[in-house]
Amino acid sequence: MRCGMPARGIPMTARGRFPDAARRYCTSSRKRGPVERELRRNLNAHPRFGGHIVNAMGLPADESPAQASRTLWQRNDRNSRTSRESFDWLPIQNLSKTDVLRVIAEAGQSLHRAYAAGMSRQSCSFSILTSRSDLRRAAEHRPALYRKCAHLELAQRSRPRAPVGDSHPCANGPDLSQCNRTRLA
Repeated sequence: MRCGMPARGIPMTARGRFPDAARRYCTSSRKRGPVERELRRNLNAHPRFGGHIVNAMGLPADESPAQASRTLWQRNDRNSRTSRESFDWLPIQNLSKTDVLRVIAEAGQSLHRAYAAGMSRQSCSFSILTSRSDLRRAAEHRPALYRKCAHLELAQRSRPRAPVGDSHPCANGPDLSQCNRTRLA
């Protein structure tokens, strides 16, 4: 996350709103949109695919309740048109985290650096959906960006998430020792 620069490059300060679970500005403009554009570009470059797109996503069910409820294979109406049919496929949906790690190791591959750093999932550093433990870990690895995000949230939200005392403990300096007592993404 480039804290303060959500969808379409409009700074949060101009929007006057800090993201929350219902307003995740980055999802469409920084994740789904670029992936879908690249899939369409690839389809146009390879007419032998007959207008069919399969977007395979590595979303294991045990990462979140939302991911657990997703369908293994479904038509993507948003990215389908008369000239193309797009499908979303979740090939590791039914694998446990242990199974996923085993498959990666057996293939001789290494984990993404986020997992190697101890994060439970690969996401934006300070995503609004980040768990408390991942938030602490991200703050330890990127303290300056964390403080920037904390300041933005304090300035933008009428009720910042889970403050401790009168101010957010991570917003005023380099001491991250109290970040385990807050949930400010």
